[in-house]
Amino acid sequence: MHIIYKYCILLPLIFIVNLGIAQALAPLKKIIKIDLFYPTYSLTLNDIAGSLSFDYNIKNHHGVEGAIFCSNFSTKYSTNKSFQVIPRYKYVFNNNYKNWYIGCYIKYKYFYEKEVTEFYPVVPWRLEYSQQSINVGLLGGYQLYFGKQKKIVFDIITGLGYGHIYDTKYIVKEIGHNFKRNGVDGIFAINIGYVLSGGMK
Repeated sequence: MHIIYKYCILLPLIFIVNLGIAQALAPLKKIIKIDLFYPTYSLTLNDIAGSLSFDYNIKNHHGVEGAIFCSNFSTKYSTNKSFQVIPRYKYVFNNNYKNWYIGCYIKYKYFYEKEVTEFYPVVPWRLEYSQQSINVGLLGGYQLYFGKQKKIVFDIITGLGYGHIYDTKYIVKEIGHNFKRNGVDGIFAINIGYVLSGGMK
């Protein structure tokens, strides 16, 4: 079993842990959200991608959020897979139903890539490797609550930061290949969510 699927086994455990945290934080607001952008965009690329996140208002303007992201992109000549865990801290400017917020994030990312190309440029090209990185950055976003009881949440989040690759493992290495190096990192999501419990604090 590929390592990325081993990581996905953790999803039920993370869900249970988050439910435990939610009970500990009661009666503060707790929200479960799914991303709309990547699943929709991935349909145009023969891709499977999406994220699940849990958002907790821990005290007044302060909140924490945990997100999980998985993707699997395949073509005739290449396969790319990614698994990410992203804890986030948010400071919300307004305690109402239209909120701007800023914050920071840290991201663990596992990335796997396999390429088999028959025409590159004269001889075949074969490459297979995996990487792990830790990424940190700043974020900003906007949340809008709507519905009769204000239980539905629309959330746009974007962030920019730096990524440090700390592990690269080649399974098949082509001569002259330079693996992806440290550099700019980012996050972006358009989420729709539901308020599980709690009100505006």
